[in-house]
Amino acid sequence: DHATQMMLQESWRLSRQLQTKVCIELNYCDAAFSNIQKALVEACPPDHYAVCSRMRNVSITGLQQICNVRIWKDYDFRKEQVRKELEGRETVPTVTSNLPPHMCKWAHLDEKINEILLIH
Repeated sequence: DHATQMMLQESWRLSRQLQTKVCIELNYCDAAFSNIQKALVEACPPDHYAVCSRMRNVSITGLQQICNVRIWKDYDFRKEQVRKELEGRETVPTVTSNLPPHMCKWAHLDEKINEILLIH
């Protein structure tokens, strides 16, 4: 419900976990279901067959959102370390992803430090 969602957002804003759940089941009607399913299908290269071809018919049966402030802070700290390590380098190898960029428009990824979205 709306009150629960607002409470989750407030814990992130205050950088505290509070007493909220760490894992939230997303409603099947959430646009994330169709967006992620479409992205997974599109991520399968057209020249891949056999086991890979099963991904063309993938069906998502459930989605969970993990909300853990401690893990996020650890990730953010490490991201800043990587940014500092890469400053001033002339060449930096790049990482690419097969996930279409429109899949999660809300994710602001930093290409300068090879930040990509992974779904597992």
